[in-house]
Amino acid sequence: MITLFERVINKQFTRTRRFQPEADERQQLQAKAVEEQQLPENEIDVQDTTILIHLFGPKGNNSLGFDQFQLFYNNLQRELMEIEFHEFSRGKSEISPMNFARLVLRYSIIHQDDYTTYINRVQERSSPTDNGINLEQFEEFSLFLNNLAEFTVAVRLYTAADMPVSHSEFIRAVKCSTGHELDPHLVDILYRIFDANGDGRLSYSEFIAVMNDRLHRGFKSNSKMTSFGWKPFRDCVISELARF
Repeated sequence: MITLFERVINKQFTRTRRFQPEADERQQLQAKAVEEQQLPENEIDVQDTTILIHLFGPKGNNSLGFDQFQLFYNNLQRELMEIEFHEFSRGKSEISPMNFARLVLRYSIIHQDDYTTYINRVQERSSPTDNGINLEQFEEFSLFLNNLAEFTVAVRLYTAADMPVSHSEFIRAVKCSTGHELDPHLVDILYRIFDANGDGRLSYSEFIAVMNDRLHRGFKSNSKMTSFGWKPFRDCVISELARF
């Protein structure tokens, strides 16, 4: 017997795609929903999209199993990952250490001065002949981000005891908490970014904050009040241009 969790019906999937309506529109939409429930299913107007047709067929009456949806989700994630990789590799087979730092900091909610500090730090610790990050290593990094919460708990034990996290301990913590292995070269570049004073110790709080911003891709709410006017606009433009 197939459970409700394992069978997603078309109209249920459609409802999850709708944006939350404004407060004064909710009553009208609720009334419309009641009317739709009273209509025969074949008379309900559902706007088909490419994703709906792909998942539920041209007529929208196919069922979608959990395994099928998981496969679709994984393929979509990989495609987005490859798009971002090629954006920062700029036609090459690897992302340079500098560009990888820009990629990691891409969605970070940090001050421009802090952003510049990170970039300068990587530049000072890298040379033009250094190997970059290839697609396979970037995929490892993306899988690591998807399990960031588990890693956060593991590394917090080190920081609570005021113990530095070495490269090997970092790799071991990732393996134990997420089940994935990170390439030592990838970890080395991460340490170039987040090792503040070059002592081989990870700046834990900064690292986790930036990784969380990266994971949420800039969709986290910012508690800071937004100011308006020419100066904030100018600072915003300068900040964005400096990231390229």
